[in-house]
Amino acid sequence: MLEQMSDRFDRYVSIEDVMERAFGGDIEWAEAIAGVAEAAGGRLSIIGSILNPGIVIVAGAGAAAGPLLFERLTRFL
Repeated sequence: MLEQMSDRFDRYVSIEDVMERAFGGDIEWAEAIAGVAEAAGGRLSIIGSILNPGIVIVAGAGAAAGPLLFERLTRFL
């Protein structure tokens, strides 16, 4: 997603840039986070079906997206 956004805006776009704009009310950027969350949730559900972990930990800079990420992510788990 970051690479696509960087190409679109002809500059480097960081996860912090995306979150700042999304939390600032920019729907397009919030939907970008939602798209990543849906993709990750789908993949995590497959891993969960195979490995059946007791817990899944989401960490890193993207985890700071909080509800923008986790609301969609948890729909798939």
